[in-house]
Order: sequence, then structure tokens, then C-alpha cells
Amino acid sequence: MIEAQRKRPDSYNLPGTVYLISSDGMILSLPIPSESPHDPLTWSWKKRILALFAVAFYDFVSGVSSRASNVSIIGISLDFSEKDTLPFRVSHLGPAMQLFVAIGGILWAPLSLAIGRKSALLIACVVRILGVALIAYATDFSHVMAGICITGLSHGFALTLGFLIIIDLTFIHQRPNGLAMVWGGVGTVAMIVVATIPYMNDHTEWRVFYRFWLIPCLASLLVALFCFPETYFKRPAIAFDGRIFLQSATEKITFYVHQIDGETASLSSLNSNKDLPSIPFRSRVSTFFDSYGIRRAPGTSWAAMWRTYGQVLYCLMNPMIIWVILLMAVNWIGSVYVSTILAFSPPLDTTGFLPGFVANISAAVGLGLSWPAGGPLVWYIMKRLTKRNKGVREAEHYLVGFVIPVITGAIAVLIFGFASKNHWRPGWSWFAYGLVTFSFGTFQINISLWVTESFPRWATAALVAVYGGNLLVSFGASLEMVPWVKNFGVLEVAATIASLEIFLGLIVLPMAFWGKKARQRLNGRWHDSREGALRPQ
Repeated sequence: MIEAQRKRPDSYNLPGTVYLISSDGMILSLPIPSESPHDPLTWSWKKRILALFAVAFYDFVSGVSSRASNVSIIGISLDFSEKDTLPFRVSHLGPAMQLFVAIGGILWAPLSLAIGRKSALLIACVVRILGVALIAYATDFSHVMAGICITGLSHGFALTLGFLIIIDLTFIHQRPNGLAMVWGGVGTVAMIVVATIPYMNDHTEWRVFYRFWLIPCLASLLVALFCFPETYFKRPAIAFDGRIFLQSATEKITFYVHQIDGETASLSSLNSNKDLPSIPFRSRVSTFFDSYGIRRAPGTSWAAMWRTYGQVLYCLMNPMIIWVILLMAVNWIGSVYVSTILAFSPPLDTTGFLPGFVANISAAVGLGLSWPAGGPLVWYIMKRLTKRNKGVREAEHYLVGFVIPVITGAIAVLIFGFASKNHWRPGWSWFAYGLVTFSFGTFQINISLWVTESFPRWATAALVAVYGGNLLVSFGASLEMVPWVKNFGVLEVAATIASLEIFLGLIVLPMAFWGKKARQRLNGRWHDSREGALRPQ
């Protein structure tokens, strides 16, 4: 068996570049599904939607759990005096959550390469239940702090492994809409629930909400247990019409043919003409447990998990990754800046609603708008660029989606700075919060797409490096956000954040287009390990 000698296009050896649209304008469904029942791309649409629902429901419950502390700050401050919170402050709850979200982002995705996606999801559900229960029945501030940290650890699942699971379940052309639907749509519903929390506990009885929220946490565990099948799958070679299709970890396809005495032979002429054994009958019960049972995914290993951390270190040496981490961190800091000021000194609300309600509804609208802006709009632009590029989709096409969140993020921070300093009407602060949330949500979608498509061999490691690095970089800034605003002024901090975002986004962004050939230069001991690839092998 030899490899077909047809001349390859120049893009073949460049990971992140995929021939996606044929000459007749048809969008190719890549990667090609196998015949294995464990391949997520061969599942019925009902089974795939059920798996997506399990992930979306986890993200929803986790999003509410992690954001509930923002609207419970007033009640927690009333319950615990400054002396009770030592050596911490109530303002440290937000940064503590962010730190452990970063640790969770670093943990869950590599862990799935050792035990599988389903097992990691179930463990994350159990961890979240422990965190929420600790907050719900806290008797001193240390319990609240510990519960916040544990809840943040479980929320890190949604930022890395949640994205990888959606990629497992979708074809290339479906990913923008799939990620946008889960991130934007689920985030919108979560923010609406967060907005109603003050009406459940009147700010002071904050434990009541956490005790109630244990019910959705338990429901999420049951949904993950009975509705989510294992999605980690190593894609094998496929035999068809006398040819072997080998799909690489970078989603390239190589054709192999059998040749005998210089002539191509079909697979049927090469076998011994023996009848294949019939597939044994399996009951519905055994089929269900085979799909939804708790088992270690084939191809996983603890060695693969540790190799991923080695790849993360190499990713952090790539200038493209460093640029994205800094850009994402500045955008995140802008979101933290607005939400922190609103939490501790909300504008005078003359609408009759409880503090924080209108602001969170504005954030829900912003996340809702990130769905079309980060999904259908990006896919439309990418399709046009791919057609102009003779059907070849470059990873750089996703960078166009960075422009909108960079501009809106900078504008939102500046509007909020002016509104806070000059005591504008509350509507301006709420508008700024919705706009910065829109920027944040659109950024998450586009960065996840760009990172995984630019570094397909190291998709898991690249996501861990970007999200973990971003949260760790912005952790220090968010920890001292309130003192910074007090010392330097709310408008001065806003101007600094906006200037950094414009510089990193609109000035450094064009450099990414020139760095296409450099984006894959990650060499080292673990550079060829592909268990954590976009399509594991």
C-alpha cells in the first residue's frame, strides 16, 4: 500500500489550513465520520443534541453558581464584619473565584485525556455540589471563601473542556454556531436568573439561594450521568472503494491505495473472500450502558495528561499565544472593572428595582447579542473569505471576529468611567455593563475558535495555556481593582484599560495575519503527542 502521488496544495503541510469548500460551492462536512458507534459524528441528531444539552445545562448551572456571589456581596458584608473576614476582605471573593476558575481551566481538559470526558464531567458536577453546599451552610467567612474557591474550580470546566466537547460533537462548519449557542444563549439565561437572586433573598438572606441552587446542581449531575455519552474518540483510518482515508490530527486527509504489479486493486480483491461474522444481537439495555455507562474512554492515559502540561509550556513560548493571553486578560480586566464597581457602588436606581437587577438584565442582553455576533456573523464572514481563497479556510479568518469585541470593549469601559466620574444617569452605567459583557462573550467564542483551529495538534494544550494564562495574568489586577480605583480614580483606570485593549487589539492584531507560518513552530519533547489534538489520534 503506497500513498497516492497526487500533488498536494501548499496548504497541506500547514496546520490550521483546511480545504473546506469544493469548487462547486458545497461545504464539506469534515472530518469524515467513521463507522464506529463511539464516534460522536456518527450519532443521531437526537443523541448529539442530548449530549449538547448536558454540557449546556452544566454551563448554565455553573454560570449562575459562579456569578451569584456578585449579587450576594451586600448580604455577605452585612453578615461578616471586617474583623470576621480577616485575613481576607469581602472584596477578595471575586479574585478568589477567578483564581480557582483558572486552576480549573488548567485541570479539567488534561484530566479528560486520562479518564475521559464523561468521567471528568461527573467529577466536576460533584465538586460543584460540594462548593455550593459549603456556601449554603456557611457559619463563618472561611467557609464562604472555601466554597467560592471550590465552585470556581468546577466552573473552569466550562471554559476549556466544555469547548472541546462541543468540538467533539460538531463538524468544522458547525463550530462557530455551536460554541456561540452554548456560550451566548446559555449565558443569557444564566444572567437573567442571577438578576432575580436579590428578589429571592432580599440581599440579606443570601444562604437561601445557595440552598435552593443545590437542586439544579444535583439535577446537572443526573443529566450528565444519564444523558451524556463519552465523546473522546480517536479517529481511525477509513476504508472506502479500495482506498484508505487517513485523517490527521490537524484534520488533513490523505488517500492511500493498494497496488499490485503497478495496478490499483480494490479491497475486495485483496481479502480472502471469507464471510464476515454477523454482528451479535445486543439488547437496548446493553446498548444504553455501552453508550452512557461510566467507563474509561479508549485511548486515554495518565501519560497523555502529563504530556499535555509539557505542551502547555511550549505553547507559552509562542508569541501568538502570548499576544492572545494579554489581549484576553485586558478584556477580562475591563469586565471585572465594570462589574466590581457596580457591585460595591451601584448607581442610584430610580426605576424601583432592587440594586443590580437592571445591570444584570443588561448583561443578559449583551451575552444574548454575542450569540449572533460570535456565531452566524463569524461563519458568514469566514465562508466569504474561504470562497475568495479558492475554498481553503485559514485559521486567520477567525481573527476578523476579534475586531468587534476589541472596539466595543474599549468603548464600554470608557463610557462607564465617564458615567461613574460625572454621575451620569444610571442608564449609561447599565448600557456600559451590557456592552462590556457583549464584548467579553464574543471574545470567548472567537478566541476559542481561533486557538483550536490555529493549533490543532495542541488544541487542548493551547486552550489551557490561553484560558489559564489569561485568568492568572488578570487575577492580580482584579485583586487590587478597588484600591486602584480609589487611588487613581475611576476614569483614569478606565482610560488605561481602554488604551491597552486598543493597542493590543487593533495595532498588534495585523501581525497575527503575517505570522501564519510561525503559529505552528512548537518543537520539543512532546511536540508530536496528539492525544489532545482537535481530532485525537
